[in-house]
Amino acid sequence: MASLSDLTAREREILQLVLTGKTNKAIASEIYVSKKTVEFHLDHIYTKIGVRTRLMAGLWAIQHGLHVETRVMKHVIQVTAILAVLVSSVVWAGTSKATPGSGVTVQLIALGNLSDPVRVKVKDESKTNMDISQIQTYKITIPPGAYTGWHQHGGPHIIIVASGTLTYYMGDDPTCTGVKYSAGSSILDAGFMTHFVRNEGTVDVVTYITQLLPANGVFRIDVPAPGNCDF
Repeated sequence: MASLSDLTAREREILQLVLTGKTNKAIASEIYVSKKTVEFHLDHIYTKIGVRTRLMAGLWAIQHGLHVETRVMKHVIQVTAILAVLVSSVVWAGTSKATPGSGVTVQLIALGNLSDPVRVKVKDESKTNMDISQIQTYKITIPPGAYTGWHQHGGPHIIIVASGTLTYYMGDDPTCTGVKYSAGSSILDAGFMTHFVRNEGTVDVVTYITQLLPANGVFRIDVPAPGNCDF
């Protein structure tokens, strides 16, 4: 999973200027490079952090602690809040997303906001270290043959398999070996980890997810297929 330290100083500078709302042309003028050079760096940034749009890159930057001047940040937060609503409203839907899911039903059971953000670090190797402000609980039902598509989550989450057996594929596994989790199993995902879940069994899979999110974080982020699997 990428972090700000995985970006070069130039890439961080450009991403910070993206947060201010500047166009590629304006960024190029400010840092004295060509517009094509800015586009080249943005392509690298998108690849490194696993997004494919400017808005999603901006949201990722905020969630990973990249800051801009306060008066600009107010506008950025407003934009990302709108984005969060749009993304949440089409969770698991299969219209124009990179790798849409099919047949999955998502039910939001409850959500709440913490009065004060809590710093959460999950797994040393994951590099997930963020201030959590939102807690959400979902019930997800995956019928036989249904799948989620490739995606990430905007923060750490805990999955409990209540019934059935789900198969979990990781985007960084070159062997594309699915790991099976049967009823009674739990999964801890640190967030921003590309994965694909499928029901390869004969009965419905029912899971309950507790999602921890930063301010303006989103439950699901669709990502392109990483290429390690043939789906």
